[in-house]
Amino acid sequence: MKPEPILNMEAAILNVEDPTAPDTMGLLLLFNGKLKEAELLERIEKIWLRYPRYRQRVKRLAFGRMQWVEDETFDIRSHVRRVAMPSPNDMATLQRFVGELMAFLLDRSKPLWTMHIIEDGPRGDALLIRVHHAIGDGMTLVKTTLDLFKGDLEEAVPQERKRFGLLDPLSEVVASSQQIGNWLQAQVKQGTPGPLELLSGAEQAIELSVKMAPLVRDPKTSLTGELSRYKEISWTPPVPTLEFKRVSRTFGVSVNDLVLTIITGALRRYFIAQGEPIPNTLHASVPVYLGSTTNIQVGNNFGLVLAPLPIGEPNPLKRVLLVHDAMAKLKKSPEAALVSTAFNTAGLLPPALVARMFNEVSRKASLIVTNVPGPPYTMPLAGAELRHIVPLVPLSGHIGLGIAIASYNRRLSLGIQTDGGRIQPSIVSFIELLRAETALLTALAEEDAAPAATPKPRKCAALTRRGKRCRNLARQGHLTCYVHRAVEEELRETTAKKA
Repeated sequence: MKPEPILNMEAAILNVEDPTAPDTMGLLLLFNGKLKEAELLERIEKIWLRYPRYRQRVKRLAFGRMQWVEDETFDIRSHVRRVAMPSPNDMATLQRFVGELMAFLLDRSKPLWTMHIIEDGPRGDALLIRVHHAIGDGMTLVKTTLDLFKGDLEEAVPQERKRFGLLDPLSEVVASSQQIGNWLQAQVKQGTPGPLELLSGAEQAIELSVKMAPLVRDPKTSLTGELSRYKEISWTPPVPTLEFKRVSRTFGVSVNDLVLTIITGALRRYFIAQGEPIPNTLHASVPVYLGSTTNIQVGNNFGLVLAPLPIGEPNPLKRVLLVHDAMAKLKKSPEAALVSTAFNTAGLLPPALVARMFNEVSRKASLIVTNVPGPPYTMPLAGAELRHIVPLVPLSGHIGLGIAIASYNRRLSLGIQTDGGRIQPSIVSFIELLRAETALLTALAEEDAAPAATPKPRKCAALTRRGKRCRNLARQGHLTCYVHRAVEEELRETTAKKA
């Protein structure tokens, strides 16, 4: 296999990595029962290693250049290890152990990935997969991991292939940035008209995106600051996605809006518990996949947008609406399109400029929130059934909190990674705040959607922007849903005149 030049995007990722913030994506797979190691190794060799990046290492050349080269001494046992979980055999110990493994930098003298088979967890074995961001983005990790299950799936699962994942991937932002970025890249490759001028245009897109992304940086809070070499891991218990859909429909918002509102409310609760000043707004850095969802390629094809979270709003129902409105505006904002365009053209730019873009955008955020879609059915692997997927977001810059929203087997959960000691008194306390906020919004939705003494719940009486009848449930005692609350009075007057 011939050496391949490392693209500027990947070179920048390698250059900005810090010992306190390994740029390593994690996927923790929890199984019922024991994994058959020989069968798993065979599957890795036949399926995982067919992707060249998993057999290549980084080679540094003169003048800061780098290449992907075949690892001539490749040994699968250097990458796949069976380890015993420390005692006691409980979930807290497993989480602490995974946090210790996630804190280590990957060895750059070898291909940049590892798998740890963790023996005898609370309900069975666990498999921790770590892949460096230089190899690819989150969709790369999901795709190549799911490929390991393919042989078993063909026998065990009906071939129903709906789009994985629950959350809206900000498609309008993606579409606009793809069109601009793809055009720039195509013109540069063709050499007309003026690749240097187009390259300058791509640089200007980065400059504009950095300037136009929320001008005021988030206030300094306990969530941000200098990172340590210790990481903490935890996750929420899986909840049926139907529950999230039911609650979000009652409020007239998307599941995406609801989950972001839960995170917003939990952060507010956290600041109150710590006696810390509550900022009006904090921003979450949200990775956006820019590639095709039907033909996912190994590599980095993502952008970042900054989602505002209304931490300062005390009313939980108003928080739902504020998040909904903010996300609706974000999808159509020039800031989001420019930031995504900048990432889409990053492969054309010098690594130093790409690194600057990473740093500038991350400094405007206080946490990272991403979505990791999984299939809506159970999956077996090497003799064990996968019961839970826990994605782990790499921390970067000064950001000490990463939250990954995972959907699998029609259930949804949140995987949390924090810098060591960042969340007080412990990361488990933050999990409890997320659960409390979920329970609060669920109770409010049930209260609002509860049937009256005689009439059944009715649909919202308002029309959508397209002129169609809104499909959301009306609020109890009202004619409209939360989204269309502004036209309530107008509808009442119209109804009264007809009467």
